[in-house]
Amino acid sequence: MEKLDTLLKQQPLTKESEVVYLMVEIRKILDLAYDKKADFVLLRFYCDWTVHTAKDQHLENIKPVIDKMYKNIKLQIEGHLGSTKSPVTDFIYLEELKKEMIEFLSKESLPNDWCQTKELWVEFTKLLLNVLIDQPINNPTDDVSSFTFLEAAPNCIRGRINFTHILSDDDGTYDHYIFGNAY
Repeated sequence: MEKLDTLLKQQPLTKESEVVYLMVEIRKILDLAYDKKADFVLLRFYCDWTVHTAKDQHLENIKPVIDKMYKNIKLQIEGHLGSTKSPVTDFIYLEELKKEMIEFLSKESLPNDWCQTKELWVEFTKLLLNVLIDQPINNPTDDVSSFTFLEAAPNCIRGRINFTHILSDDDGTYDHYIFGNAY
């Protein structure tokens, strides 16, 4: 806890290695003090994803997030608008992770104001997503065969979702969807 407290007091985090260290130390606390199946399940998923070259197991906690993105993308491809607040954008900015991170840090009496400050959260997000580049999530849902963050220009992120079934509209067929965003 002291190590995490020291790290989090030196905000902003500026290196990918600091983000990896943060996620590893959080995972240690989660393993020691929390129920693996009930407490901070999405935070645990991201901690695991940070240190694996691919995520092929224990996908139940990311499934609802990927499924929500897929359904919105499918609506867009089929010519329907989909939701105005895109699940893809929420995923890029790690909105669900942020909620659990704030709750976890609060529960452990660790600094969490950086999660609630837009600029600091965006910096953390950029660093974490750079760590996750080319570390696919394989078979997260019945409709998605893989999800991968891809290399992009500085201050940009791209992602690719590969579908298990072809989607189509009047313009053609799609076996994947690529999205991007600038920070």
